[in-house]
Amino acid sequence: MVNTLPHTRHLRRVTALLTLALALTTVAVFGAPRARAADTTRFISAVAPMAQQAQREFRVPASVSIAQSILESGWGTSSLAVYAHAYFGIKCKTDYASPYQLGCMDKSSLEYYDPNNPTPVVSAFRTYRSAGDSFSDHGYFLKNSSRYAAAFNYSSDPDNFIREVAKAGYATDPGYADYIIRLMRTYNLYAYDSASTTNQPVRVDGAIGDKYYAIGGPSSPLGFAIGGEVDGPVAGSRMTVFNKGILPWSPSGGAHPIMTEIWSHYRYSQSLREVLGPVTSDAYTTNSTLQQNFVGGRITRTNGSWNDVYGRIFVRWTALGADRGLLGMPTSTETAGPVAGSRMNRFAGGTIIWSPQTEAQALLPGISAWYWNLSTSDRRTIGIPRSAEYQVSGGIAQDFTGGTVYWRDGRAVMVYGTIGERYAALGGPSGQLGFPTRQEFGFNGGRVTDFGNGSIYWSPATGAQPVWSGINSWYRGRPPAVQSGLGLPSAVEQDAEVPGTRVQAYAGGRIYWYDLQAHSVYGSTGQKYAEFGGARSQLGRPTVEEYDIPGGRATGFEGGRIEFSWRDYSTRVILN
Repeated sequence: MVNTLPHTRHLRRVTALLTLALALTTVAVFGAPRARAADTTRFISAVAPMAQQAQREFRVPASVSIAQSILESGWGTSSLAVYAHAYFGIKCKTDYASPYQLGCMDKSSLEYYDPNNPTPVVSAFRTYRSAGDSFSDHGYFLKNSSRYAAAFNYSSDPDNFIREVAKAGYATDPGYADYIIRLMRTYNLYAYDSASTTNQPVRVDGAIGDKYYAIGGPSSPLGFAIGGEVDGPVAGSRMTVFNKGILPWSPSGGAHPIMTEIWSHYRYSQSLREVLGPVTSDAYTTNSTLQQNFVGGRITRTNGSWNDVYGRIFVRWTALGADRGLLGMPTSTETAGPVAGSRMNRFAGGTIIWSPQTEAQALLPGISAWYWNLSTSDRRTIGIPRSAEYQVSGGIAQDFTGGTVYWRDGRAVMVYGTIGERYAALGGPSGQLGFPTRQEFGFNGGRVTDFGNGSIYWSPATGAQPVWSGINSWYRGRPPAVQSGLGLPSAVEQDAEVPGTRVQAYAGGRIYWYDLQAHSVYGSTGQKYAEFGGARSQLGRPTVEEYDIPGGRATGFEGGRIEFSWRDYSTRVILN
């Protein structure tokens, strides 16, 4: 067996002393673990062409680049190498502009500012579109840093080149250069400094290999393989890392490539990888939207925006036909929902909102647009959906945590609170009141919601009381003074004391209904009428609304009238 690396304990010492590489040159060095001979051969064969290209562009010996990538990426197994195509751990710094950098990725590492007391620090590291860009950036970094200018006097002498790099402050360990030299000698990396050296593409085997060659092998968008098969992005999966993406395999999803564009999004978030689970399809494009399916969700990209759908929201979206259903394509990734603890995704045709109490519920076209046009206070009142839409008499309804929304003819009305409870008890849209027609509003010192065949009025003193069409139309048509005198209804309409008559009590009086007409008595007149015996008395039923008389007011009845005097606020009954 080929002698691979010295003992790991020595590697840790090397890493501990690379202080300036962390503090000054913005390079973090991660120790290389022991690797199997087959894996070392795969890795070296994969990265050698990229190191040789960087040598041609920047005059950094390929042998040096390969040896440093072995140390700093742990034979290509570090999370930066796997998920960021970063083989040299160059940190993101504003004073180091790079034409090769794609973005930044946070990674926790131990910083050895004091070799005896490592400090855990989360730092941002450069990420790349491909492994080749990482090698090019390494060469660019050394070539364009004046600190390392002396090293380029030895571009054809790898040993002295790395000695000058170390001497310039790349690392504080005086043995660092010797360690890199030992790697170069152990694996005969000097051979790669010759432009005539050629390498065979790394062979990819198994189910991953079958898929790789089926999509074109090295000529596919994945490019060439870097190293052997390793643990995949989610538990139980395996993958091979390529120059421009990965090809993972899982028992549940099979083998499917994650290409450069999606890979550049997917790789940065471990939580996203965990919630999405194994990949289940190749990438595809529908209606100009790039998509890829996973066991637990879908990644989509439209007009440059990543809109991920996953978890219970994904389950609901799928049940509704996904992008082929009424909701259509996602237009946002999952974000915080409208109430504390809720989550949501917006779609072209609506919204799905999830909470622990309601599960994931969809707002379909119509109600969704109405919901997001509500004021913040109204949206807080109605809450979030706790059911799907369902058919009711005359239209569609959807239950929310704070009430119910009814939809018909392009309009929505929300019914909630005590009025909503009374409406439901009266049969809702199938009851006598019919379908809601106007959202709750303030009226006569209380609140009211209108329906097709009446209204429900509420106040703290009277509770929620329904008023049917006849009396309701008359009541709402009265002058404000009459409405104020009557107040709000305090009981349900019922049979009056005389046949053929209905009566409804109000806080300040009563309304009688007979012969398709309504008549009211209220205030002092109403009290006198009740004391005299009401409709069963000689006065009978009211026939004429209160009117002016000299010095007072009067109300007409079948058998007479009641007069009110402004002089002493007295009332008297005058019979016919």
